[in-house]
Amino acid sequence: MFNKGWGLGFGAGLKGLTAQVSYHFIPELSVRAELSGIRVEDLTLDIDFSGQTLRTIGNLDLLNTALVLDYFPNYEASSFHFFAGISYAFTNRMQGRGLYPEAVEYGELNFEGEEIGYVDVQILPAKWMPQFGVAFGRSRPKRRAGLRLEVGTYYWGAPKVQMEATRMLENTAQEADKLENNLSAYRWWPFLNLALNFRL
Repeated sequence: MFNKGWGLGFGAGLKGLTAQVSYHFIPELSVRAELSGIRVEDLTLDIDFSGQTLRTIGNLDLLNTALVLDYFPNYEASSFHFFAGISYAFTNRMQGRGLYPEAVEYGELNFEGEEIGYVDVQILPAKWMPQFGVAFGRSRPKRRAGLRLEVGTYYWGAPKVQMEATRMLENTAQEADKLENNLSAYRWWPFLNLALNFRL
């Protein structure tokens, strides 16, 4: 038998860490408010590029809030449901830096990494992002606690690109418009999230 009421959940996945409060008001529909965030600092990867070591340093800082509606086609028989909502990004920044950590040989010339400089790229998606997908499990379980798995996607539109380059790489910054145009095809951000939910 259905009883309306509140639920509380905590999860993790490609959204990062999540916390949510939900209210199930009729069998077919529930609404939830969610906060999610992920931060990665100074993720370093060395790449062999034309015989030289190119170092990339990445930073990711995402903090989103969302209001989402869940629709249960058959609440009593199955926890399967669809969801759709809108997210707002307080922080939505992806930043990477490319540099040469060691001396680079160019013909008979040697250049230290400091002489060559670096390239900074920031990718800035939209602040407002619709989201939708499918899920198994209830934000307000029938029992005391339950798991909920969701698979969905954000639509963040064509991201903006900001680029800064120094010293010998300074002219690289002129490629920002070209990179922004190339990234315009990547308008979707898929996610998978697993949460433990409690009935209040």
